Amino acid sequence: MITVAVLLSFLAHLMVEASPSWKALDPEQTLNAFKHCLDHHLPSGSDRETYKSLWLAWKMEPNDSITHCYLRCALTGLQIYDPQENAFKSERIPVQYHAYKNVSRAQQNEVTEYQQALAAANPKTGSCVDVYNAYLPVHNRFFKVCSQLYHGIIRPLKVPQ
Repeated sequence: MITVAVLLSFLAHLMVEASPSWKALDPEQTLNAFKHCLDHHLPSGSDRETYKSLWLAWKMEPNDSITHCYLRCALTGLQIYDPQENAFKSERIPVQYHAYKNVSRAQQNEVTEYQQALAAANPKTGSCVDVYNAYLPVHNRFFKVCSQLYHGIIRPLKVPQ
């Protein structure tokens, strides 16, 4: 009887370990994350089109509080950054890669390098500027890989004027 209980406990532990707690984001989920952040962070006025064209091209410019908070929002929406834990979630990168590797065209070695760079990034206080400063070097080096993993540049986003 004790052996059965131990065996069942062991099997339950294996099942919990084997089931991933995070699922890769599909194209619609990533599109919604970007749209949400664009809707909430694009400024009104004459600079709106400039910001929009830069951000849609994956350029995190200009280096100002508007772009800082847009990037933090996008990383949160893509679940690359977790504001509750104030941490970049590098362990999710291979999950995203394996779920869509047949369509993403990302290379395993680049994905691994991106994951390692993200793991080394420190968001400090978790403020928009700290997340931006921590992620920008990673973004500048790996934006192509990130865009491949998160279904970027597949179709133009339609954002309200």
